Amino acid sequence: MGVGRALRRHSAAPRVPRAGLAGALVLPVVLAVAVAVPARADVPAGGRVSGAPERVLRDARQVAVGVVSAQATTVVRQRAARAYWTRSRMLAARPVGLRVGADGRTVAVAEQASGRHARGTAPTSVVRRLSPARAPVVTGAAWPLPASPVVRTTGKVFFTMNGWDYVCSGSAVSSPDASTVLTAGHCVNEGGDGVTPGAYATHLVFVPGYRDGTAPYGTFAATHLVTTSGWRTGGDFDVDVAFANVGHDGAGRTLTQAVGGQPIAFHRPRGGAVTVLGYPAAAPYTGERLTYCAGPLRQDSIGLGPDQGLRCDLTPGSSGGPWLADFDPVLGAGSLVSVTSFSYTQHPGILWGPYLGATAQSLYTAVAGTTSA
Repeated sequence: MGVGRALRRHSAAPRVPRAGLAGALVLPVVLAVAVAVPARADVPAGGRVSGAPERVLRDARQVAVGVVSAQATTVVRQRAARAYWTRSRMLAARPVGLRVGADGRTVAVAEQASGRHARGTAPTSVVRRLSPARAPVVTGAAWPLPASPVVRTTGKVFFTMNGWDYVCSGSAVSSPDASTVLTAGHCVNEGGDGVTPGAYATHLVFVPGYRDGTAPYGTFAATHLVTTSGWRTGGDFDVDVAFANVGHDGAGRTLTQAVGGQPIAFHRPRGGAVTVLGYPAAAPYTGERLTYCAGPLRQDSIGLGPDQGLRCDLTPGSSGGPWLADFDPVLGAGSLVSVTSFSYTQHPGILWGPYLGATAQSLYTAVAGTTSA
């Protein structure tokens, strides 16, 4: 079952838990999708409506690998989506794992979703500066180089799902259309339960370089969203990846014109080291500052899936944030190789992300060539 449905009821993981996981079976936990403000979101005129056109993507064998959903495909709808996300709405969006109580206080909860949930415990940060010559293990620290271009290419993904406002992280991607964003599947679609496909998000925008409720480089409304069939139909975290095509900002610039983009690598050899970035919002973080982890990748010996992980204590809100290999922090450039997806309940302190292989490449190819995908 997908993340959005887990806000309404709990369920077991979409794939059979593997021995040794969370229990005699180890249950994977969700790290990420951002949660709801305490009041239902208003749907602005021009926002995506239920039943928006969708197009199935198929590989060379005619196997369905993803579904493209049309969003704010007109200038009027893009303007409405940008207008929806006022500073107060951006600041009010919360990550799963935080819930506003009757007394108005925000309390940490372990929100179960597809067997994975958001951890609200405070991470132990190891604060060290990155340098091109040395990349130490960093398990959670404020990004130390404000002038680095990665500050501009990384941003927040705001969206509405089931009538509630959410926030994730994402990255601008180098692409032929100069208008592509990489994030997690659960940041654009609630995920299916194996019977009913998950619904796509609405009012989705990307705010690169987000800081303290402001959009210093503009706000970009999604024209099309795409995630994998595995996530959309079965909530499969092994393929928890998504792309968004975005329109121009209010100044008429493409995303690449405004902030540039990070190159993306598919079928990359497994292992190596990465730098992970995002906007964690659960304590001790606020979601208002770009935060990072860095270290070597490990293979998933817990769930025995194709995902890769690293030691990292970023909390909910960081979902969909970029994982960059061969990263130079001063130049602010690397190769996108994954996104933050989940953590395992009984193995805290390690984040996991999907491997970008043929399926992810098919999604990228379908939407990154033109904004009219």
